[in-house]
Amino acid sequence: MHFKLCFKEYEYALTNEFYIDYENRFGKCARNTLRKVWFAAASCNSDSHHRLLEICCAIGDIIGQRDAAWLLWRIAKTKNPMIRLDEIEDGVERTAGVSNEADDVFAQSYHHILLGIALADEGELAKKASEARKDSEASEEEAEEKA
Repeated sequence: MHFKLCFKEYEYALTNEFYIDYENRFGKCARNTLRKVWFAAASCNSDSHHRLLEICCAIGDIIGQRDAAWLLWRIAKTKNPMIRLDEIEDGVERTAGVSNEADDVFAQSYHHILLGIALADEGELAKKASEARKDSEASEEEAEEKA
């Protein structure tokens, strides 16, 4: 998986180590924070420009700019251990505005990057649940064939 921040692309992974580090640092569940980001965006229902502002404000209430920078840095660090926090902080600062060049994914606000990560995480969870179900059904079929 990857995200694009301030004209740079970063590979990332949402690992168990990340979730543990997040909870140790902030005292709350990272996955729940990402779900709140998703819910906040889904709950906004204004017209287009005001909707962007509403989404950014709602997400900002859930996770502030500095904590968002740390989250993005930590997940990017899973694929690139040499990445520095100040690089991500700079990118987040530069993309903190609501009206960035909307047509350019490299200039999207960090709020939208977090939303994309939240949606990707939910997609991965759904995929894992489906695979677990198939594995369970296959095991049951094998057991029935042996019986």
